[in-house]
Amino acid sequence: MAARPAPAPADPLAAAILAFETAVGATPMATLLQDTNGSAVYSNEKALFGYLPSDLYLALPATVVTDVCAREATPNVPRKRIDLKDLGKVNGLENYLSVGADTYKNDVPYLAYNNGLHTLKIAAMNFYNLVSARTTADFMISDETAVLISLLRARWVALGCLHTIDPAVIKDGTREHSEVVSVASLAGGTAIERIAAAGSIADIYTALGATASVFAAHFNGDLYGMNMAVRIAEAVWCVSEYLFRTRGHHFKEAFTQPIIKALKAAFEGDLPLPLNAEWNHIFHTAIHPFGVRALPIMSAHFMIHGKVGNGLMLRMGSAPNGVAAITTSKAVIDVIATESWYPMFAMNFTDQLTLCNKMADAILNDKYAYSLAAKLYGLERKTMVTVDGIAYSIESGKSHVSGIATVGQGLINALAAQKDAGVIEGFSFENAQALAKLARTNPLLAAKVSTMVALSLELLAQAKTLDQASAMVFPSVAPKAAA
Repeated sequence: MAARPAPAPADPLAAAILAFETAVGATPMATLLQDTNGSAVYSNEKALFGYLPSDLYLALPATVVTDVCAREATPNVPRKRIDLKDLGKVNGLENYLSVGADTYKNDVPYLAYNNGLHTLKIAAMNFYNLVSARTTADFMISDETAVLISLLRARWVALGCLHTIDPAVIKDGTREHSEVVSVASLAGGTAIERIAAAGSIADIYTALGATASVFAAHFNGDLYGMNMAVRIAEAVWCVSEYLFRTRGHHFKEAFTQPIIKALKAAFEGDLPLPLNAEWNHIFHTAIHPFGVRALPIMSAHFMIHGKVGNGLMLRMGSAPNGVAAITTSKAVIDVIATESWYPMFAMNFTDQLTLCNKMADAILNDKYAYSLAAKLYGLERKTMVTVDGIAYSIESGKSHVSGIATVGQGLINALAAQKDAGVIEGFSFENAQALAKLARTNPLLAAKVSTMVALSLELLAQAKTLDQASAMVFPSVAPKAAA
């Protein structure tokens, strides 16, 4: 029998081309050409809103979703009674607190749900998902924080925070920014499907399996349990609203100190959580699925019902992100307006002062529309301000007020030096960074102003009489006193 011929040697080039086609062929190229980045489309709004992995979405029993959608059809839900255009005006919150507040409280209950078993289901489902997500290397969360977050989510649903979302988003999850998962009740299904189907606390315990003991151990804990969730739910929500409006993101590491400061203000100097709390999860993972529009609407809801302290209510007047160069410049003007050298400053910057004040007033009277994230609030973004018949873009306005910004940065530098020296404890815009870039165009002016402020304080310290000191502190009053 003749020998079978040896197979022809493989063509190295053909093999290399085949491997290359397999690696970068149709499927990989489809990925490369898609217009999404995971679940985030390339848009300004998505960049600001950020990203939450799908396994960390807010899980809700389908029965709760049905209740939410039914309630949404009624007129007395927060999003139909609180208008962001009105709330975003100067004194917008004050108007809601003084006009019709009693009627609102009668019409819109503070607590949207009082079904204890459903609330426990929400907490248990979300806890199970959070601890299960720890199998991925890039997500770490402690047991106690997972319990607290799950309880916060359940509490926020009970308070009605989900009612500000279009019911179509909740039902099918197909709309942009939807991070809510409706879970069907299925007795023989997955753990969270069994939790959704649970008819008793014992059923929830069984469905949680090995995680049940961990959930129960922390549920009644002092720092991360049920009582803490009820205590801080409104404060965390309102601080989140303030951070997103003024900083444009839910959380960054740089936000840690502002968060601690705001929470202390909410609780009369007492920080309810440890300094080393997992702030990223509390202010990002927990609240992210509720969306952005819900933040100011529900903050106002809490405040109208009298559940939030003045420390957080005052923060509702802060300017939106993206315009700080203009609004901070105005804040600086207000500070230096009583200084003896202010008239000379005003003479040199008359037009800039007028423009800065009028632009800042317009922005502060429509805070959410002038935000970089206006569309996330459900509003058309405003980028122009008309002053004396002339339309200015926000960016051109920043350029026009650069002189004021430079003077402002000089003041900030001087006050920072006084803080470092222990003369003052702090000042309202000590963390402002928006003026620094504009001030670089004229660093000499900033240095001169900083020196002048320091000199005025030095002269004050050298005053030999109370009258001399008073004249330096209150220059506009001094001539009247002398007369």
